[in-house]
Amino acid sequence: MSEHNGSTHFPPRTVARNVGQFAHDVVSLAELQAELLKVDAEDYLKRTAKPLIALAITLVVALGCVPMALATLALGLVQAGLQTWLAFLIATVTGLIIASLSGIAGWLWMGKSFNAFRRSKQEFRSNLTWIKLALKGTAEKQTRSI
Repeated sequence: MSEHNGSTHFPPRTVARNVGQFAHDVVSLAELQAELLKVDAEDYLKRTAKPLIALAITLVVALGCVPMALATLALGLVQAGLQTWLAFLIATVTGLIIASLSGIAGWLWMGKSFNAFRRSKQEFRSNLTWIKLALKGTAEKQTRSI
């Protein structure tokens, strides 16, 4: 007689086998999920190379060459007859436009690269759904047999 509920009925060995098989399936799914995550991470790194290079170029140009080029532009406009303040304002606006266009391009490329983990996310959701359904089915079978 069982100490738990007074029943002499013990679960069949098939339940233990089913639990073992289920645990094996869950471990297999976890291994596959980890492998997919690795592939997606590698894909993500490949996708982010362009945007990171573009953003690095933006930074280097903005911090290095652009101030000198803009000062040259402003001094040239002064020599052409514009007032000094207006010449430097035009040079500043020109620099802001160049930096903005380069930054927008990098930002757009970066936004597209975040889709790299979409497959892992979908597969993970699918695996969780399967586990929940399998557990629910096991629980229903156990309640029917009691």
